[in-house]
Amino acid sequence: MDADQSSYAVREANWRLCTRAGNQEMQQHRYAEAQRIYKQALAIAESLLAEAKFNPKHPDAIHPYVVSHNNLVDVYVSLNQIGLAETTLQQVYTTVVAMMNNQSLSSKLRLESFKALKIVASEMYRFYRDLNQITKAEALFAQITQQAQSFLAEFDFTSLEELQPDQSVHSRYSLPD
Repeated sequence: MDADQSSYAVREANWRLCTRAGNQEMQQHRYAEAQRIYKQALAIAESLLAEAKFNPKHPDAIHPYVVSHNNLVDVYVSLNQIGLAETTLQQVYTTVVAMMNNQSLSSKLRLESFKALKIVASEMYRFYRDLNQITKAEALFAQITQQAQSFLAEFDFTSLEELQPDQSVHSRYSLPD
């Protein structure tokens, strides 16, 4: 394993540890501590994603970034910081869409960003629905559907063999409760 791969693997393992620790704090209703730990996890996820933009070996780095944001949203909702939760959702949504549409990024990273959009859309829809903002949830769903269709219409699928995953992203970034 080369030094770059090892560094990435160590940071990814640290992200997992922080995320699990934050999950444990959430289960114990220690929201301030969960928030602190989830912010550490987000900082690690941001470094993984920054590397993925320049290193095509790690296109699935978008998923820890999304998971970290979703975890922070859960903390903010638990602390009744709805505005901060909404801002966090908007931030991850904006980033995912920008990466999905950035043609200078690898096809793998763009496709993983497209997959991540489904998760972000689901979280946003749930968030607004739970706030009884059904109209906003439905409008957002329509907007995201349009963005997904536009992406699929323009994406170059000629190199599908290159896009075959080495392992399931969902199994790598789904953490046990």
